Amino acid sequence: MENIVANVPNNVVSFLSSSRNFSTELLFHSFNVALLARKIGESSGLSKSEVDELFMLGLLHDIGKSDTPDEILFKPGALNSEEREIMKAHSIESERIMLNIKGLYFDSNKSQEYGKILRGHHEKFIGTGYPDGLKGEEIHYMSKILTIADIFEAITSPRIYRRSIILDPIKLMDEEAGVSIDPYLYENYAKDVLLDYKNERYTQNILRGHII
Repeated sequence: MENIVANVPNNVVSFLSSSRNFSTELLFHSFNVALLARKIGESSGLSKSEVDELFMLGLLHDIGKSDTPDEILFKPGALNSEEREIMKAHSIESERIMLNIKGLYFDSNKSQEYGKILRGHHEKFIGTGYPDGLKGEEIHYMSKILTIADIFEAITSPRIYRRSIILDPIKLMDEEAGVSIDPYLYENYAKDVLLDYKNERYTQNILRGHII
């Protein structure tokens, strides 16, 4: 992990840290999603350059939340329907920001593709996700990886609206296979990565009293 951290360009970290509303909690979430996505990408046979791109996209996947109002982003309870729609806009905003980023790690010639990947990280395999209701192979492969990493990191970490975490996250992910996440990608490449990550996080969280 230390080598991965050391290789994160300083301007990417500075960009995230300086973004409005990008809290320490959100920064840790993004970093953990990036780590998970990187490992899933490696497991699935992506090239080194693709894995590096995926890691950086993981870091930036929620950058659109920098424009989400504080009262929604940091609300301790459940969001109402109007607030949920505002929150959903962050994936579109992440795409917009990605298209306008200058001078970071990324290949500027691929900014359209990168934006599409960020836009699609809340799409669902069966087509009920957002913002475009894409399904199956309509969803970019890297978006599918980010979706798996994002969901799993969220359910294995405390949140402002939920201080405890789920005891058996793998069971929940099994249930999401073919619904929210690509079942082939999950079963063949991601599940073993998540099992290793779960065992590490379980030890950390039980010591902190976050297990339910």
